[in-house]
Amino acid sequence: MNKVIYSMISVVLLLMPPALAYELKVGMKASDWSFEDSKKNIFAMANWAGKVLLVNYVDPDIMKKAKDEGRLKDETYRGIGIADCAAT
Repeated sequence: MNKVIYSMISVVLLLMPPALAYELKVGMKASDWSFEDSKKNIFAMANWAGKVLLVNYVDPDIMKKAKDEGRLKDETYRGIGIADCAAT
């Protein structure tokens, strides 16, 4: 009986994520959000109205692990960081 219940729960959990996901389309509006910086200034979605905003995050621990495991090689990968500090 327990195997049947666990099997049913597994099937439901496997089918749920696609049912909850939706396709992104050009022109869709982003959800409203805000965050506070280290100086307590609030940045909200409204601050970026009419501008292109690119958010990119890379987990440095995962990148180090990939390099340590040989999945990223120095010959083919180079990480750089660019920030416009005057704009913050």
